Amino acid sequence: MEQIDLSKDYKKRLLEIYNEDEEQQKKWLDPKYSFKDRAYPLFFVYENKAWVEYLINSNISKTKQNFNNCALIDCERIERFNVRLFDYGRTHVLYCALSDNRELINRYSQLNYEIKYISRGKEYITSYRDFVEQGEDCIYCDLMIKAMNRDMDGLAHNLRIVEDITLKKKSRQWMQPDYEFFKAILNKDKDKAFKFVEFISSIKQHNSRNREDILKKHFVSQPGMGFAKIAWINELEIEPTSDKIFKDLLPIKPLKIYENPIEEIIQKLERNDKIDKKNIPEQSLQKSNNLDKQPWWRIWK
Repeated sequence: MEQIDLSKDYKKRLLEIYNEDEEQQKKWLDPKYSFKDRAYPLFFVYENKAWVEYLINSNISKTKQNFNNCALIDCERIERFNVRLFDYGRTHVLYCALSDNRELINRYSQLNYEIKYISRGKEYITSYRDFVEQGEDCIYCDLMIKAMNRDMDGLAHNLRIVEDITLKKKSRQWMQPDYEFFKAILNKDKDKAFKFVEFISSIKQHNSRNREDILKKHFVSQPGMGFAKIAWINELEIEPTSDKIFKDLLPIKPLKIYENPIEEIIQKLERNDKIDKKNIPEQSLQKSNNLDKQPWWRIWK
């Protein structure tokens, strides 16, 4: 386990969030909550647990288990509620890779969701996979998914789409260096993969790509951490120099058994869906329906 110089304030805040999470979960069987209400914040509960286990408790097994839990939540949200996660969920995909759960990584690669959009006053229905074929933004997550699933045919196909469609749009030029990384994965070019991860975890790039994450940006660099993992998954065992990329999370060492705590949570919370909510104060119901809008788990106090 690496020795991590985590400042006292950040360590304190991580533990505060962890304790807040534990208190919040005690209230989850309240009839005003359902699994749909709680699925989104539950992801962040497990995300924070993963980093507490790694940075504070030095427990890599529990770290991977909690990354696994994050990915399980993603799968349930997409499969049950048609959440458009891959329109924006870069870090979600990378946590799945960091779990080392090959079965779950494969399940992740099968996910799809419906997309509704309006063009010239008419509503259309398509899918995430159709949008990937059109070179839309979600192809970025799909590149990661193809690479971490070692689907070289799918990765090569996506790279052609990026080259022929996506990168010809001026607003998508930010994807050029990332495109080169995935080409390096496809071509088994360890040197280029290493150079990209060094670039993406440089101070300037780190600050740019992690600016919205108030707390975690101080100790982990994404997507550098996840991209280094993808390189290792594809047998490119690079050694990044950034202190925000943790070398002992890079080797591929799956757990002997991965637990699935999500199933039990779903069963408990689905019972709440069958409860007659007419006697629950309207204010409480409104609060439960707006949980996504107040991300208490990410606030730096």
